[in-house]
Amino acid sequence: MAWFEKFNLTISGIDFHRYHSDHFIFVRRARSDILVLPVYVDDILLTGSDSDGIVENKMYLKSHFVTKDMGRLKYFLEVEVAHQKYSILSQRKYALDLLEETRFLGCKPANIPMEANVDYGLMTVEHLMIQ
Repeated sequence: MAWFEKFNLTISGIDFHRYHSDHFIFVRRARSDILVLPVYVDDILLTGSDSDGIVENKMYLKSHFVTKDMGRLKYFLEVEVAHQKYSILSQRKYALDLLEETRFLGCKPANIPMEANVDYGLMTVEHLMIQ
């Protein structure tokens, strides 16, 4: 049995259901609480409004799979989480890493990101195919 199939069967046994618009997000509702479990390859995030439920489900998952608790969320899928009064999501680090990788980190901003006063004209798909 493939890993994801086993994972799906295991968490469906504790009332998690696949989210209708994204089959890699699992949701469990109980009373007024919600637990959300997104899965991306081998990265899993368990979050929600029920602190006790999070602890219980982490222990349940650990009893069925080899897991590592990474502690309080800092990054998930290139999204940085800043914990303040309300958590804030940011892709600042991802953007800086991308600029550094492409050697644009030290570039100065420009009002117009292309050469000014150039007539680029209009080209249709037909023009591009002929040339």
